Amino acid sequence: MIIYKIFISLDYQVLIMYLEYVAISLSLIALVISLLNYKNEHKKRTFEAISALLYSPYYKVRKQFTPALEAAFNSNKPNVFSNALEKDFKTYTAVTDMLNHHELMALLLKYGYIRKSIFVRLMKSSYVKNYKIFKFYIDYCQIESPRTWIEFTEIATKKESFWKQNFISRLWN
Repeated sequence: MIIYKIFISLDYQVLIMYLEYVAISLSLIALVISLLNYKNEHKKRTFEAISALLYSPYYKVRKQFTPALEAAFNSNKPNVFSNALEKDFKTYTAVTDMLNHHELMALLLKYGYIRKSIFVRLMKSSYVKNYKIFKFYIDYCQIESPRTWIEFTEIATKKESFWKQNFISRLWN
């Protein structure tokens, strides 16, 4: 009742100004909430990417090598290794899944779905190590199809400065 009497006694222009103030305030509140949701969504995507990383198949790839496949791998002849790999479908799937997973993580980094600081902290050793180990096979596959695992290759061959973290990059990336 009191509010009704206040609105009745107010001038029409004051009432419009009051409603504009309320509308602007509600818009600002909605903007702040949407920004907070965006930040939380980015954290959620990063967490999902890390979860996918932790459950990826590349931890067990070398354990699946049979003695014949291990000998072909140690020969450092990509055509011999590729032929031996194609005969063992389970290991072939594990190797290609691992390389595809590295490609996916590189794409997530490239398009900003995962932060560089998190990526470097979790992926440095496996990226560089797996690239060095499978470089001959990757190069062999890229002869036939040049875009095969290209993002993974670009990230893995970056200079050492890319992989180093300093205090400022930990804060902002």
